[in-house]
Amino acid sequence: MEIRRKNNRGSALLLVIIAICFIAILGSLILSLTMTNIQMKHIDYQAKENFYETEAVLEELHAGLDELSSDCLYQAYNYILLHYSDITQDTNSSVKSEFDSHYISQLVTALCGQAYDPASVAAYYYKPEVLKGFLNSSRNPDDTILYGNTEASTNTLKIKLDTADPDKVNSVTLQKVKISFENSKGYETRITTDICLTAPDLNFSSAGIYPEFTKYALIADRQLLVDGGTGISIDGNLYAGAEGVKVSAANVTVPNPNDPAGYNLKINGDTLITRGNLIVDHFAKLYIGDRAAGKRMNVWAENIATTGNEGSSQRAYLNIYGNCKVADDLMLGAEKSDVIIGGSYYGYNYNKTNQKVNDSEIHSLVNSNYSSAILLNGRSSSLDMSGLTSLTVAGRAFVSRRNQAGATVADDIMTGESISVKSDQLAYLVPDEYLWWGHNPVMGSELGKLPEGQKAVLIPAGALADLLTNRQYVEYHYLMGGTVPMVYYYLEFKDQAAANKYFREYYNNSENKGKLDVNSGSYLYGNGIKLSGALLLAANGLVTGEDGKLALAGGVLSDPDSPDPSLLSDAIRTAREYKSRQLCLVAASSGGNTGDFRLDKTTSPLFKAIISQEGSQSVIEKETSEDSTALSNGFVKDNGSYYKKIPIDMGGDGFAEYSVYIIRNERGITTDDIKRAAASELSNGIIITTGDLTVKANYKGMIISGGRILLSNSGVQITSAPEMVQSILSYALEKEKTEASAGRWHGMATRQFTHYFTDYAGNGYGSDKNIDEIKIAEYITYENWKKNER
Repeated sequence: MEIRRKNNRGSALLLVIIAICFIAILGSLILSLTMTNIQMKHIDYQAKENFYETEAVLEELHAGLDELSSDCLYQAYNYILLHYSDITQDTNSSVKSEFDSHYISQLVTALCGQAYDPASVAAYYYKPEVLKGFLNSSRNPDDTILYGNTEASTNTLKIKLDTADPDKVNSVTLQKVKISFENSKGYETRITTDICLTAPDLNFSSAGIYPEFTKYALIADRQLLVDGGTGISIDGNLYAGAEGVKVSAANVTVPNPNDPAGYNLKINGDTLITRGNLIVDHFAKLYIGDRAAGKRMNVWAENIATTGNEGSSQRAYLNIYGNCKVADDLMLGAEKSDVIIGGSYYGYNYNKTNQKVNDSEIHSLVNSNYSSAILLNGRSSSLDMSGLTSLTVAGRAFVSRRNQAGATVADDIMTGESISVKSDQLAYLVPDEYLWWGHNPVMGSELGKLPEGQKAVLIPAGALADLLTNRQYVEYHYLMGGTVPMVYYYLEFKDQAAANKYFREYYNNSENKGKLDVNSGSYLYGNGIKLSGALLLAANGLVTGEDGKLALAGGVLSDPDSPDPSLLSDAIRTAREYKSRQLCLVAASSGGNTGDFRLDKTTSPLFKAIISQEGSQSVIEKETSEDSTALSNGFVKDNGSYYKKIPIDMGGDGFAEYSVYIIRNERGITTDDIKRAAASELSNGIIITTGDLTVKANYKGMIISGGRILLSNSGVQITSAPEMVQSILSYALEKEKTEASAGRWHGMATRQFTHYFTDYAGNGYGSDKNIDEIKIAEYITYENWKKNER
């Protein structure tokens, strides 16, 4: 029997159970999802933490490269500052390309451990250990941090350097730098990237470029004079004005550059410039350049000469190892002269204009004032140029002559020699047979015996007459012993080629050569004349052969009246460079490039170019025009001269490492006077005097004198310090532009001194971009950055 319930009790329970099950399943699902999400967030957090740690490693590399790049930046920048003038005169280079080259070269050397050769096509590879050195020392870096193949061939350093195009961006790129970092929980992140180091774009036109004078040890606007001392040395560049460099002493007997008793003056530096002559007087001993170290000095002078020494038993001695560029002559005028020159020698003036000479101009343009030559006029002398790589003498020797009164200078007598011994002048006398008297010279008392209408000299038509002018001869009136009048009759050649030909033919005649050999014996000593290297002579040159006898040197121009245009243009370029260096020390300037390429030595003194001027006086003279004015500007008066001392305390510890001395003096002063006026010992740094200065103590830094600089105390050493001088100027410029309340010098006349220099007076220093404002980090970038690439 079927029993059916008539109600639905219990069905709600089923629904409840079903609902509870659903809710339980849903809750479990939500809980599972929540736990999964929590786990995912934890994993993501750990991965991010690990990634940040990995990026921290990358940032440590970045910081290390930042420091390395900064070091290279300053090294390259300092190089540019020290060589700025040379770089700007090089038409094949630019400041930016030079900076980029040195910056990138420094980077390559530091990263690869080898010097960079731009001409080489070899690949460069950075060293992983260099990069590991940038990491925090607590990391104990190993190959798992900077991972990858340890073979050098995989660590390519890509170099991009284009010095031809100044607009190109130059750089080095460390390719495929790989960083891996695994934390304690096993999470690992790998980053692969290229790191590009770009050369910063600096502004080199600012006043931060140091003037050329800061590279000099001594600048004497009139003369550098060394008189009496021994063992005196100048280590650095040197400039002397129209009175030149003169070494005159009487203490040294045996020359020796390694013994202070073996020289009066020794100069080692890059450049020696004088408007006048470089002179060794009496039996002084002078060394220029460092032959042992292979360091040549660039020497610019009007003449190089030895003088005096008459009757002395000692010898004058000059030893130059350098690149000599001489406007006029090298003359051994002192008796017993020994001159040794190694390196190169360029006597560059052919004639007055250094242009092709027409016959009609020959005697007005070609004379001793405008013609470079080498002359041995002192008896018992020797000239050793066997250490030269090149010798160019563009001019020729002349016989200077005076009128019968022995006073008025007449036209010089042209010879056929570029290198000449004084005794060779006899070769140019009119042969005896062509003179009415039958001998040459002729005594003044004999002149009246010449019959009326009779020619004193008659040279018949022929080979000799073809070489001469229509006049054929010139007279040289000379007072023998100062009292007895004599007349010498010299041949007058129609052009330089004729003079060359005459002497060559004369010397090739054995009888004539014998006479010259005998006569030259009293002038030549020891090895006589020694030459080597590539020779280029405008006329004949004499050289002592292996047999000890004189012979003609080679390398003579075939047409000395019309040399190759390239030779003439180089002579003019060199003459203009010499003019520019006299005016402002640099190779090219507006003053050097315009007007006559020869400088009037009495105009445009260098002192006035370096030291600020107001009207007809310097700013130093203006600030000391009255005692009260001088006092307000920080000067003290002592013995009629005004002294201003500015201590330079770069360390800020109250101790002045250097001092700057500004002095107005009408009379000569000494460094002892400076010490007395300053009431302290003489400090290294900068000295400026408007008048003569005698340096009696060792000094390091720069000395500028508006007059003479005298060195006489034995053992005095003058040492240039360009970086120190430039640091002093930079320090002062920074001090002077900051308010005095901040411990600086703004508005403090007693402390300020940079306005005394023309290059800094009112130039707004600091307005342009300075190297210290460069943020090197902006020039380090990442390229091809990848994460977790396997």
